[in-house]
Amino acid sequence: MLDTLLQIGKTFREAGRLKHHRYIKPAPVPKKNTTITFLSLPVREDFSFDFDGIKEIPENERELLFYPTFKTGEADGLVKYLFGDICYGLDKNNEELGYYRMGDPNVKAKGFQVSSFYRCEEDAKFFNGKSEIIVRFREVYEVNH
Repeated sequence: MLDTLLQIGKTFREAGRLKHHRYIKPAPVPKKNTTITFLSLPVREDFSFDFDGIKEIPENERELLFYPTFKTGEADGLVKYLFGDICYGLDKNNEELGYYRMGDPNVKAKGFQVSSFYRCEEDAKFFNGKSEIIVRFREVYEVNH
């Protein structure tokens, strides 16, 4: 299944249609007097993170950056993180930007007390025994986030 998704993504990218996909968003463009730092954190073959290899993405490559916005349905209000690139930030008022959300244990609604990663736990179980890449990535991500 993941091979099919990767092939679909490759086809969209090669056709220049990635920016038109419903659940894929382009990286944000900095507004006037705003600084956005784009970082690349390499993932090794064993799915561990190479923190020593972290580097800033050059400005001329940023228009090629996209991130997934996974939802189980249109009415799904929870932001979930399954796998892939993350777009996250804070504005000047400390409001979260991008699609990833950190958990807030002080919020009454239980769904918002945990991060986007944990909000996707039930959906991620679908990939057990079907996609070693997603399963292993999530195991390593959980240890390092």
